[in-house]
Amino acid sequence: MKRTLPTILAILVAALTVAAAALAAVSVKPGTTFSGTTAHKHYAISVGAKCSTKKCSTANAALVIVTAGSRRAPSTSACEFAGYALPLAKISSGKFSATQKFFEPKGPVSFTVSGKFTSATKVTGTVVGSQSCGGKDTFSLKGRPNTGPTGLTR
Repeated sequence: MKRTLPTILAILVAALTVAAAALAAVSVKPGTTFSGTTAHKHYAISVGAKCSTKKCSTANAALVIVTAGSRRAPSTSACEFAGYALPLAKISSGKFSATQKFFEPKGPVSFTVSGKFTSATKVTGTVVGSQSCGGKDTFSLKGRPNTGPTGLTR
């Protein structure tokens, strides 16, 4: 029994260390942009990691833009073809969420985008939009640093 106790304790400590590392937030650099379409191509989405303060080394806010509607038939679609900028979303523990309602000529539309940074260059999540725009869809986007004059670092 005396010999097995240290082994059991070592295994427990290792398991707790792995679990803590898995729960740790992913660090994303300000200026990294993620863009692409959702799984069923209902939406195009862009997520920009940025600082909500003058300076930070890890992004603490996300700028989210959802493009909905049909480029091929912008005036006949029930959902206006447009890009919808959501309010700046706070990043907490690698997760963010933003919601906004828009009033369009054909009626109101709303979007909620929730996401999680799974690595420094990957974000996954869900877009919940009005039924006229496609309803709910998921996304998995790869990012790249954008530090040029139009970057999101400031």
